[in-house]
Amino acid sequence: MSIVKNVVNTLKENSARIVFISFMLFGLVVLGLYGLKHFGTLYAKQKVQEQLQRAGLTPFVHYDTLHFNPFTLTPSLENVRFGNDDSAPWLKFSRISFNSYPLTYPNLDVEFWLEESQPSDLSDETAYWLYVAELDTLIGKGSIVSTVDGHNVTSDIELDIKDLGKLSTHSNLNLVGSEVSMSELRTDLLASIALGQPEAVLIIHGDQVEVDAFEMTYQDQGLIKDWLQNPPSTPEEKYELFDTLRYSSETFGLAYVDSQEADHIANVMLNFLISPQSLKIAMNPKEPINLSDLVLSMSNSRLYSLSNMTLSIPKQDINEHDSHE
Repeated sequence: MSIVKNVVNTLKENSARIVFISFMLFGLVVLGLYGLKHFGTLYAKQKVQEQLQRAGLTPFVHYDTLHFNPFTLTPSLENVRFGNDDSAPWLKFSRISFNSYPLTYPNLDVEFWLEESQPSDLSDETAYWLYVAELDTLIGKGSIVSTVDGHNVTSDIELDIKDLGKLSTHSNLNLVGSEVSMSELRTDLLASIALGQPEAVLIIHGDQVEVDAFEMTYQDQGLIKDWLQNPPSTPEEKYELFDTLRYSSETFGLAYVDSQEADHIANVMLNFLISPQSLKIAMNPKEPINLSDLVLSMSNSRLYSLSNMTLSIPKQDINEHDSHE
């Protein structure tokens, strides 16, 4: 009996030690996570403010709280407003999450959610575009993933706006020389957009950024159908719209109105407008071309040929001959 009693007492003592050690370890983990969250939040706030000040965006970016995830070591900004005025910002975001910052900077992995907003909640500039798109409410989400490898920058942007559509872009850029860095380029781009002069970045860095490849796909979710409520149905109506689209090719600097490129652009756009689905634009120049030359080619109505551009409707067979006859 004494042996059994000793065994029982030993098990009780060991169990008590295990419970005590487990409790201590749990307490240390909780304390460590709390400390990591506390100091991580302070560090992230400091870095965010430094980036905003460096970009000159402090007057334009406002947020209520910063949340730091101690498990992923990533911060999120909540209730973010972009614009000159808190009461009527350009855009409102319920959350902007940095999925890799600051561990892999200057690489970016950002997700964002647009806060549901009425035109009256936003600036006059944004309200105007919502009126043009016939949107009563702006709500959506998106992501930006950008990877920097030396002088090469690969970026993917996804944007999904309710009742408007889905936009996806993929770009491969080269930074020429050592005069510009990706962080500087992003800073100048954000600052120029915030000041309402997005073309300024072309003036500053036009000769230092080359386009190696670019793709953009738009999937309609109501914009085209609402805008073109009565699509052309007769051959005469189709040809009239086709002719308008040919002239638009020259207006936007893509191709001369009497060129084969203009005919192709008009045919593809006509098919897309009649039956809105997806539209894809791709630029694959034979050699990387800088932004300044791209802008110059637009002024000469040669952007389509110079950039080796293609315009197509994915997964749809287009009969260009029948589309305007």
